[in-house]
Amino acid sequence: MTADAAQIFMSQLAGRDEAAIDEKGRVMLRQKFRDRLGTYFVLAQSEMGCLVAYPVETWAEEVKAIRGAPVHNAGRKLLNRMLVGSAETEMRFDPQGRILIPKQMREFANLQSRVVAVGCDDRLEIWAKEELAKCEADPLNYGAERREIWGHAYRLLEGSV
Repeated sequence: MTADAAQIFMSQLAGRDEAAIDEKGRVMLRQKFRDRLGTYFVLAQSEMGCLVAYPVETWAEEVKAIRGAPVHNAGRKLLNRMLVGSAETEMRFDPQGRILIPKQMREFANLQSRVVAVGCDDRLEIWAKEELAKCEADPLNYGAERREIWGHAYRLLEGSV
């Protein structure tokens, strides 16, 4: 295995895990996910309607891409509001390996009793089990309006609109 391949393998967030969310909004994630997210990580809303946990390095890349556009760029403004404005930085696991998901984020993602954590390479999606099932049943249409708004913001950011 090459050094690059080993680095990807050891840092990649991959696989799925189902967990309960307790009455206080806490979710326990498996050790592999906790290790790969790091001591501190960022939790934000996504265009898909789920939550996304970003390792600090990945979050920094996201923010750097947004900051790369001029300050008055409409896409930058939208993404700062939708992505950065929804984010909780300095998230960390408690000693039992749980994260406390803020109430407004639980409401956004419809997290109630069962969640599914889905490793997506450099980030971790956190879905309400029922919402992930809906998305997987009709992935091209699930959340189409919301995804179009985010897509438009990215196109504005890149100057392709």
